Amino acid sequence: MDGYQYLLLLIIPTSSADVLLAGSSSYAVLGQSFRFTCTVTGSSTGQLLTFKRDYGDVCTVSLNPCQQFSAPPGYTCPCGQSGVYNMDITSVSQRDERRWECVLSQTSNNIILPVYYGPFNNVTLDKPSPLTLTEDVTVSLTARCSADCKPACSYIWMKGTQQVSDNRVLPVGSFKRGQGGDYRCEARNTATGAAADSQTLTVNVQWHPAQPTHDCPPWIVRDQTVRCTCQTSDRGNPSGTVQWISPGGQMISSSVSSSVQLNLTSIRSSDNDRNYICRAGNSLPSSNSDTTYMASIAYLERPQLKFDKVEAQENTSVTVTCTVESNPIAEMTVEDIGSEAQPTFGVANTLTFTIDKTQCLQIMYRCTVKNIQMKTLISTVKQPNIACSPRPDSSKQTDTIVTGKIKTTASLTADVIANPLPNFTWYHYQGMTPVPVVIGTDNGVLTNGLQSVLKVHIKRNEDYGIYRVVVQNRQGIISLFFGITKDVSTPEAQSCNTLPVAVGEGTIIVILILVTVFIAYRRRLFKVLPEGYAVDDGKIMTSLQRHGSIHGRAVDDPLSTETGTYSSS
Repeated sequence: MDGYQYLLLLIIPTSSADVLLAGSSSYAVLGQSFRFTCTVTGSSTGQLLTFKRDYGDVCTVSLNPCQQFSAPPGYTCPCGQSGVYNMDITSVSQRDERRWECVLSQTSNNIILPVYYGPFNNVTLDKPSPLTLTEDVTVSLTARCSADCKPACSYIWMKGTQQVSDNRVLPVGSFKRGQGGDYRCEARNTATGAAADSQTLTVNVQWHPAQPTHDCPPWIVRDQTVRCTCQTSDRGNPSGTVQWISPGGQMISSSVSSSVQLNLTSIRSSDNDRNYICRAGNSLPSSNSDTTYMASIAYLERPQLKFDKVEAQENTSVTVTCTVESNPIAEMTVEDIGSEAQPTFGVANTLTFTIDKTQCLQIMYRCTVKNIQMKTLISTVKQPNIACSPRPDSSKQTDTIVTGKIKTTASLTADVIANPLPNFTWYHYQGMTPVPVVIGTDNGVLTNGLQSVLKVHIKRNEDYGIYRVVVQNRQGIISLFFGITKDVSTPEAQSCNTLPVAVGEGTIIVILILVTVFIAYRRRLFKVLPEGYAVDDGKIMTSLQRHGSIHGRAVDDPLSTETGTYSSS
C-alpha cells in the first residue's frame, strides 16, 4: 500500500435546535406551585434536557427514552410531548427566587423568578389592647400595624364593617367620645391579593365632664332662703360627680347624678360677693370643670341724716349728709320738705347737701333711698338743730285782745319760734306794775313746747287789763303783751274799778302807753316807743296788734334778760 495516503475525517454532528424557557406566570407565590416550560424547536443531538437554577442542575429529562432522569423532592420534570418539557415546583420556596434556564445542546434564555409572599397571619400592632386614651390630651398617639409582604402590602383599618383609615396608621389620639370600640387592621398583598387581619384593638376613649352650669339667681335678698342647682350635660368617662364647693373650699353637697342642689339659708349682708363653685369632675387628672357663682346679697338699711354741726346759728350754712348701707348702690334723694328747691339726687350710698341760710324750726329734711333689686323705698326725716332766740310764730292765728264776762274763763295763747325750748313767765299789770300771775284755782298755765296758754278765771273787774308773757332761752328773750276786756254785749252796772271798758277804750290805750313808758324807764335803756296807737271804729288798735314790740334791755328787774318784745299777731 506504498504510495497511498489516507485522509481521516472527523465528523462532528451539529444542532440547529432553538430552546425557549417560559414560566406559568411572571412571579411565583411562596408555598404555591409553579411551572417552568422549556420548548425545543428544530433538531437536536442532545439526549438530556436540564432545568438549571443559578447554573445548578435541578431537574433533568432523558429524551431517549423520554423520561424524568433526575429531580429532587418538590420538583418534577416528566417527559414532554412534541418538544415541550415542563418542570413543576410543588411548593415554591424563597430559594426558588433565582436565575432559571434550561439546557439541551444549547442554553435557553434565562428568567429571574420573583417569589411573592405575605401577608401571613401575623399582622402586628405596635399598641396593646385594650388601649385607653384621653380626649384632647393624647392627641399625638397612633396605632400602627405591620405585615411581612412581598411586594409591600397595603393597609386599611376597619371598625366593624366600616373603613376608618386607608393606611397602616390609625390616629387614635385624636379620637373623640363615641369613637371608642373595636378596631382591626387588614394587610393586603398588592400583587397576589392575599389578605390578613390583625388582632382586635379595643380603644377606650375617656373624657372630662362637660362644663357645668347653675340656675342660681344673680341677686339674693338678705334673710331669704335660696335653692339652686348645679348641673352638667355629661359627667364624662369614667362617670364623675357634680358638687357644690363652699367659699372656704369645703364640699357642701355632691351627687353621682348629673345635678346637685345648693341650699342657702339665713343670708347675711356679710355673705355678699362670696364665691360658690359649681364643679363637675371625674377620676381623670385635672378633670375638674368649674363654674363660679358669686352671691350678690341685696340689702337696704334705714338711711341716716347727719349735720356737720350739732347746733348751728340761724342764717348760717349747714351741710347735710345722708348715708345708707345698700347693695346695690342706692338711688338717693335729699330734699327740703315744703321747699320749692329742687331735691338733690344721686346714685350713691352717701349724698351731701349744703343749706346756705338756715331757718330756725322751719327746715325739715328728708332722705329717701331706693334699692332697685329689692324694689324698696325707705325714708328718714330729720330737723337740723338751729339755735335762735324766741320770736312770735306768725303762722299761728291768736288774738291778743280777748273779751270776757265775769264768771267766765279767758284764754291767752302765746305761740313762739325758739330753739332751744324757752321758758314762759306770765305777768298781770296792776296799775303800772307787772305782777307774776299766781297759779291756782283762779288761773292756770298750760305750757307745751313752743306754746303757753294762760287761763284766767274772771271773778272781778281787777282780772281785766294787760297781761304780759316773758319768753326766754339761752339765745335771747322777748315779751308778748295781751289784754282782757269786758264783754259789754249785755249791759251791767258800772263799777268804779271796771277796766278797761268801764273807763272807755281810750283809757286802756293810755294805760298801755304808761305801762310801756314805765317798763322802758325801769330798763334805763329806753330808746324808741312804738308808734301808731289808734282807735278804729271803736276797736282798740294798739301796738300789741300793729307792732307789738318794745326793744330794750334792763339789769335790775325780773325781766332784765329779754332782748326784744313782739306781739303775737
